[in-house]
Amino acid sequence: MEVFVRDREIRKQGALLHTILENSPCNIVIKDPQGRILDLNAEGAREVGMSREAATGNTTADLMPSHIASLYMEADQKVVETGNPVEQEVVEEYEDETRYFYSSKFPLKDDEGKVFGICSISNEITSIRKAEEELRRALDRAAHASRAKSSFLANLSHELRTPLNAIIGLASFMEHMEPQNVPKERAAEYLNDIQRSGEHLLHMINKVIDLSKIEEDRIDLEIQDLNVEEIIDDAIKVMSIIGEPKDVRIEKRSIAGNALGDRQSVHQVLINILNNAIKYSPPSSIIQISTSTELDRLRISIDDQGSGIPQSVINHLGEPFLRGTSPDVRNIEGSGLGLAISNRLLERQNGSLGLERRLEGGTRASIFLPTIEAGASTVEC
Repeated sequence: MEVFVRDREIRKQGALLHTILENSPCNIVIKDPQGRILDLNAEGAREVGMSREAATGNTTADLMPSHIASLYMEADQKVVETGNPVEQEVVEEYEDETRYFYSSKFPLKDDEGKVFGICSISNEITSIRKAEEELRRALDRAAHASRAKSSFLANLSHELRTPLNAIIGLASFMEHMEPQNVPKERAAEYLNDIQRSGEHLLHMINKVIDLSKIEEDRIDLEIQDLNVEEIIDDAIKVMSIIGEPKDVRIEKRSIAGNALGDRQSVHQVLINILNNAIKYSPPSSIIQISTSTELDRLRISIDDQGSGIPQSVINHLGEPFLRGTSPDVRNIEGSGLGLAISNRLLERQNGSLGLERRLEGGTRASIFLPTIEAGASTVEC
């Protein structure tokens, strides 16, 4: 009777253990010292894509690519040789996906302490690793945004302080001078400097307000069929006057095709790009405007003959206050906000802005806009 009770208790415990193993979310595999599978639970069979009976007798090398199997087999061998548990994290890289697994392996020993098998318990942790990677990227973005904000405020402070100092300094100088001692020409020059500094200050503040509106999505866009050549003609008419003192001419070539976008903002972007091109172009040079169709986008190209935009600016296209630092452009007046505003305005209408340094010299700025064929439904405001 006692033997019967003990046997029933053993069967009960065995059934309980079997139920736990079969319902475990982990892959549990038992192997012999040579790495052949002796048994595995339901999750383990699901992972190898075979029934328990079919998987039994196979080695890891029979079931997995060699570059992955070797990692598991090396850990199995270490368990057999040392008689100690081994923990490992394996990255399974396939052509179309990457999976992460954490495994704990320990030896199965007989009464004499001899290893007669290996038990491996593993679990997929791909979602955890991906979440960690996404968190890391989010932290990097946050750190970059914080640095960008600090840099933005530092540059803004500098850009606002410079014209303010000029205004205050000149006004104070004129206040303390006797009117009869100030030549009329010099007084007019001082007043002109004060006015120019004030206009620069107002221009800077307006740019910051524009950028703020775009960032907060407080700008209204009216997406419509655009007559691109008409917008280009208007921009050339306005900016040709700006280029006259340097004898910088703006020419249009190969203008064809329509696009979808907001007329006012596209015109503003074109003005910003042409303004940069004029500023950085040498005297008596030509700026060329042309268009081309690429897949479902219309490309407006603006080519200048300047020194060429630095790669550092191209790599950080659209960051506020980012400007070139080469000696020939360092002293050219500008805030660096024009590209940032242009980039964000285009993004708001499924467009984009591109910059590249041309092999023959100068810079090509490209405005990309959806074409009519792409369909108005692709544009979100």
